[in-house]
Amino acid sequence: VLVWNDGDGEWQPQALPTAPVTTVAGRTGDVTLTTTDIGGLGTMATEAADDYLSKAGNLSGLDNVGTARSNLGITATGDSLVTAADAAAARAAIGSINRAGDTGIGSLSFAAEANLQLGAYTNAEQATLVTGLAAADRGRSWYNSDTNQIKYWNGSAVVVLGAAGAGLESLGGLSATTQSLAIGTSSTAPSWSSVTDTHTLNIPMASGAGVTAGLLSKADYDTLMAKQDPLGFTPMDSALTAGEIYVGNDSNEAQARALSGDATLSDAGVLTVTGVRGREVASSGVAEGQVYRMDGANTWQPAYLNFSDLKTAGGVQQMPGTSCTAGQTLSWSSVTDTFSCTNIELDASRIVSGTFSNDRIDSVSVDKITSGADQYLTYAPSGTPCTAGQVLVWTELDGGRWICGTVTGSDNLGDHSATQNIALNNYWLSGDGDNEGIRIDASGNVGVGQEANSNAKMAVRGQVLSEIFVDSSSSTSFDFSESNMIFTNSSCGAFTLSNVLEGGSYTLIVSGGTSGTCTFSQTSPDSPTQWRFLPANGPTAAGTISVYSFVRANNIVFISWMTGF
Repeated sequence: VLVWNDGDGEWQPQALPTAPVTTVAGRTGDVTLTTTDIGGLGTMATEAADDYLSKAGNLSGLDNVGTARSNLGITATGDSLVTAADAAAARAAIGSINRAGDTGIGSLSFAAEANLQLGAYTNAEQATLVTGLAAADRGRSWYNSDTNQIKYWNGSAVVVLGAAGAGLESLGGLSATTQSLAIGTSSTAPSWSSVTDTHTLNIPMASGAGVTAGLLSKADYDTLMAKQDPLGFTPMDSALTAGEIYVGNDSNEAQARALSGDATLSDAGVLTVTGVRGREVASSGVAEGQVYRMDGANTWQPAYLNFSDLKTAGGVQQMPGTSCTAGQTLSWSSVTDTFSCTNIELDASRIVSGTFSNDRIDSVSVDKITSGADQYLTYAPSGTPCTAGQVLVWTELDGGRWICGTVTGSDNLGDHSATQNIALNNYWLSGDGDNEGIRIDASGNVGVGQEANSNAKMAVRGQVLSEIFVDSSSSTSFDFSESNMIFTNSSCGAFTLSNVLEGGSYTLIVSGGTSGTCTFSQTSPDSPTQWRFLPANGPTAAGTISVYSFVRANNIVFISWMTGF
């Protein structure tokens, strides 16, 4: 409860006694207080009605007992104390408050420039107070000196008394009644700083050192707006998990996906095929000439292809299970789509070319094979075979026949016309018959002065010379079909070239002494789309020779040139 303290001149909280009162003024039983038991009451009674309690004195010392009693509303006479009923009547008459505690005292009315000072509690004292409050104590009020707030008990909890008109209690941790806003640039990111009565919004410049988020200046904004226009699509993220690739999805957007199925992809970009149509491919190496063949374990294994691997559309083996014997051949049946071994049986009338052994030509003489019109080809004239170095020579003897003989002189190959390709049969095309000259392999690769190289269409051992064409007429037109290298007495100007062909390399040497800039064009057999110079084209040095080198590729002529020789 609130109890008045004369020494401090204020109301102070005081806990109610936990035990009943046993004595009053040192006496027990029914006690009647005398003037000696209440000090200061006399002074109180003579003062104005608005300050009774703080000016109390002894009733026996009253200067004007009648005035005091009148002010107190006391009807008794003499110095005896008032009764309880008289005291209540007096308080009701003057509106005074019982310092020991009153209820239902009605409204309080303060004089001008008067105030009410509530009891002050710290946070700790407030916590102690609240533990003893109940619903019946609602309305109890006090001042919290730690938070500088007036608080009251609403019957179940402590409530801060708000100012009239919804006044500011606290903003950003500040409780000053007048607060202001400001703008600052400190910090490394936009943030509020609340100190005393000012809330500062700090927005640093984004260009500052260590700033993680901030304000963009007009200059930086202009620079940003001058950057790349919007792409119109979502660019791919440069961060990509090892072994993944970008694949377009059904929304036409690139998505990172790990390769799966019949192949794997390493983070080095190496694609390894591990299966075909869901069937595993053996990891063992494949030798030259082998193919992948499905084995009985549903795995592709490297193997050489055999005749036994050929199957019909129904899966039946096409080739016979055993090898054919001598004198047999493979015959195909269109009915079964299979091959079988059959004996070779051919009517002689069907033989139009080829060579037979002696035991296969019983119907003719042992030393000849007829070639029609009473002519025959002999392999052993008169029963004597030809000797080494002899050739078959046609003779008109006996109506015309071939005999063993020798060839005198040389044969002029130029008076023969080939009726089929010439097969060198892995021999040299040589000027003297030695192992030198030109060698052509079965793939058409040519070797000059060496064996043909399977990695190149032509391989040459030794120096290759191209004759230089010298133009002494100071022409401005040059035909590289004459030579891949042309020397001219002309000075640089507008030159017309011919036969600068795709894939070819050419050189033009200009010896004219007059300084000039060479330009080039071509109309025969075609016109390249571009002529590119390195270094940039320019005038030649007077009195010197200049060299221009040409390479044509993809319809572009690349020209490198030097002057001052």
